[in-house]
Amino acid sequence: MMKKIVLNLLLLALVGSVAGASAVQAKKKVVLLPFQWKANKAGGKKVRKFIQTLLKGNYEYITKKTMKQDEGDIDFRDINTTKIKELANKFGITAFVGGKAERKRYKYSYTIIVYGWKDGKPVLEKEFPINRRIPTQKQIEKIAMATLQAIEALKEYEAPKVEKVPEKDPVVKPIEEEKPLETTKPLVDEKKKVIVDVENKIPALRAGIAFGFFTRNLDFDPASEPYYKTSGPSFAPIFDIEVYPMMLAGKEGPLANIGIGLKSFYMPAFKTYAYDNKDEKINTFILDFALDLRYRHRLNSDITVGGKIGYQTRSWTFDTNDVIDVPGVSYSLLEIGGFARLNVVSKVLIEGALSFLLPLDAGEIVSADYYGEASLYGLKIAALVGYRIMPNVEITAAFEFNRFSFSFNDAGTRSANSAADQYMSFALGGRYIY
Repeated sequence: MMKKIVLNLLLLALVGSVAGASAVQAKKKVVLLPFQWKANKAGGKKVRKFIQTLLKGNYEYITKKTMKQDEGDIDFRDINTTKIKELANKFGITAFVGGKAERKRYKYSYTIIVYGWKDGKPVLEKEFPINRRIPTQKQIEKIAMATLQAIEALKEYEAPKVEKVPEKDPVVKPIEEEKPLETTKPLVDEKKKVIVDVENKIPALRAGIAFGFFTRNLDFDPASEPYYKTSGPSFAPIFDIEVYPMMLAGKEGPLANIGIGLKSFYMPAFKTYAYDNKDEKINTFILDFALDLRYRHRLNSDITVGGKIGYQTRSWTFDTNDVIDVPGVSYSLLEIGGFARLNVVSKVLIEGALSFLLPLDAGEIVSADYYGEASLYGLKIAALVGYRIMPNVEITAAFEFNRFSFSFNDAGTRSANSAADQYMSFALGGRYIY
């Protein structure tokens, strides 16, 4: 909303600077030419559509169909300086707007060209280098603003004056001076806002890394069985990637909202101790890996919701089991869940996720050497707050809680009714957004 207001005020200021003292003038007539976008049709089409919306909302928009009745078929793709000047004089056109999308050494650029009515030559020809196929909304607005500034700097079309011809017969009145056509419409309707779409763009890629503190408790019921805990918060790197391949390729529509999620962390040095012996600690190594297929849907400019289904593994490896005689776990599970994202303000994002974990296996803890088979289910809750410090970079703070609940069938060599395996982490990091 703030961007819309700023853009409106800037445009009105530009218009006011050239409108002069007259309160009532005709709108400038503009023509939007086809863009040369063979090298990048998706990006060029998006830029041209945005500029077209602005021109229609603020000027008298002239199309080829408007001129065809008198002029015949006009090839706008092969138009030159002479033709521009001729059409401008015939239809009172102020400006012709063209452009092109190019690709140069694996990078993209957009060039905007504005032709004036006086001589048909460009009054603006500016290139905007962009390091992506589809420009961001902010980059598109920058290109559009340069276009509007060039049009506002142009003096409105004026028809050539016809000089007075002296007459031999003094009785005959001289020919009146021909005046350009005027309308009673103001240059810019003050009640009509500039039409600008400044929605928060949903990205095609998020790639982040965070460093978090991790705690884990495994508790049995009855508590006579040994169980183990962490010796305190432990530090671990967390990698999190989300990519939407079709959107990354410049596509739009439902298929562009199908993505892949990848998350992993590795804890190379983790201390574990028995509940009744904190002095004897053993090294523990943890590897967690999750891969999912997801779909998102944008409810409005600020809210996106989605669902996912995926596979996750979490394995524990003890340096030795001589100190605490407890089973290791090696989860293999199916994750089904949903997520939501909310843009609180332009730079702040809140994310939340809830997943049900359906374990396919849990390793030693459900073997006959320990507690035997068990019914098992899990739950995961996650939350994240992101703050955009650069157009493509944001810092994040994330929280995650996992709980696995066991109910044993008393068929193992050891006896326990149930157990709860809980994990909690808090992480700070950053991620790249494209």
